[in-house]
Amino acid sequence: MKKWTMVFIAMLCNFLLAGMVDAAPGTWTRKADFGGTARSEGTGFSIGGKGYIGTGYLQTYLYASDFWEYDPAGNAWTPKAAFGGTARRTAVGFSIGTKGYVGTGTEEWSLRNDFWEYDSAGDAWASKANFGGSERYYAAGFSIDGKGYIGTGASWTGGEWLLHNDLWAYDPAGNAWTQKASVGAVGRYYAAAFSIGSKGYIGMGMDLVETYFNDFWEYDPAGNAWVRKADFGGAARAQGAGFSVGGKGYFGTGFYWSEATLHLLNDFWEYDPAGDSWTRKTDFGGMARAGAVGFSIGSKGYIGIGVADDVYYNDFWEYDGSGLPKNDFNSDGKIDILWRNSTSGRNLVWYMNGVTKLSHAYLTDVTDLAWTVVGTGDFNADGKTDILWRKTTTGQNLVWYMNGISRTSFAYLLTVSDQAWTVVGTGDFNADGKTDILWRNTTTGRNQVWYMDGVTRTSYVYLPAVTDLAWTIAGTGDFNADGKPDILWRNTTTGRNQVWYMDGVTKTSSAYLTSNPDQAWKMVGTGDFNSDGKTDILWRNTTTGQNMVWYMNGVTRSSYAYPPTASDQAWKIVGK
Repeated sequence: MKKWTMVFIAMLCNFLLAGMVDAAPGTWTRKADFGGTARSEGTGFSIGGKGYIGTGYLQTYLYASDFWEYDPAGNAWTPKAAFGGTARRTAVGFSIGTKGYVGTGTEEWSLRNDFWEYDSAGDAWASKANFGGSERYYAAGFSIDGKGYIGTGASWTGGEWLLHNDLWAYDPAGNAWTQKASVGAVGRYYAAAFSIGSKGYIGMGMDLVETYFNDFWEYDPAGNAWVRKADFGGAARAQGAGFSVGGKGYFGTGFYWSEATLHLLNDFWEYDPAGDSWTRKTDFGGMARAGAVGFSIGSKGYIGIGVADDVYYNDFWEYDGSGLPKNDFNSDGKIDILWRNSTSGRNLVWYMNGVTKLSHAYLTDVTDLAWTVVGTGDFNADGKTDILWRKTTTGQNLVWYMNGISRTSFAYLLTVSDQAWTVVGTGDFNADGKTDILWRNTTTGRNQVWYMDGVTRTSYVYLPAVTDLAWTIAGTGDFNADGKPDILWRNTTTGRNQVWYMDGVTKTSSAYLTSNPDQAWKMVGTGDFNSDGKTDILWRNTTTGQNMVWYMNGVTRSSYAYPPTASDQAWKIVGK
């Protein structure tokens, strides 16, 4: 194996690609380091609200079999039962329902085809039917609709290395493998794979003479057929990491050799199957590397471990593609503005590019004015912005599940008949990848978070009370870039503005923003309007109808800009 001589080219890649792609926001946050020894070429998967990483190759040139569980709610790693097979690297991992699966890989040059099932409830591994193809390493895998798939990779056959493009399906019900249609025309190893909905995807990788690939293929199990899709948007490469979230796929990191120089990468890309297109996102938060592991939990993606120039990593990063910014109704990565007419009951979205209104579209009317829009969020984890309603006469609460501006269905939450309780914001307060709801009591000054699983309240917790009712919660946003929702306050008497920095529901500190004593100006929303990865503040003047965005750098206002004026005061900006 070649000695890897590190050449950092992240800045070069950024320069070369800047004119070729539309970089869009997304936020990387470093989380608790992986609990085991630093390593590369491990494997991982997620089950429910937990992630798992294990096996791999250590800097001491040893192979690992330990396995670790990551809990995003507590941001903590816990050691679990060691992998049931022998220590190894380059195994394939995926999950089916409540079970995880790991198979293939290599220890030294002893290639494997054994296959194991992990039961997280019992913290136990069980041997399953061996992988249906030949023993191999650097294969790729994914799962769809109750079945797992493994394909590609390299094996030693007849005294020579052989690359594969075969694909095999595993059915846990029958504990059996079935060969499926092959992937493309050539074999490869070091490929990437993930699934989106009912389709699987494999692409990138390399061959034995260091030809690197950027082709990308979609597998439809219903027809047992592969279709070539848009080539990967970045440089052809091998040994990157990926995952899928909210109906889209994500891929980045990896390496390629060129003229005896190793190029390690940290660019990161989003694949949209609806448009069959790749968009560059915020570069991976850690150092450029190869041999990382990726998976998703809820609406967040995770990448960790890996190697660069014989330096092995155990850092672990969370990706929030809420580049699904709040209120992104057309999935272009830009925040839009949601309006409700308090006289007619009409509802409207302004499609925005920063503070420029591109166009607008109407949603379904709701002429019963007792129904008010109180928030937005992705309540069914499909990557689309949904709308939260509250009825001011009955206390009913309702979510509209949206596909852009089309309401696909709706669901009721618990009723809260005490109208002193008002919804003042949404955000993921317990880091489980699900939208939670922030409440404030306008009589007592108590504040509360509902932890949600979709539209089901799983529990609730109180935040510190603020009995001075002149202080109103104006919204939520991540003002200190720690990946956690903070709380924005405005004093309706003095015009002072303040941010509570939060760690979940714990207030860690606070900071004041620039005051705005003119009470005609109301804070009506937050979001990243200039795509710099920082939370900005949207204002509306209830006298003139002017609208204004404060561009923020944390709690410092760096500048401001005006979106179009809407002088009809019956139109209210909603969904903060």
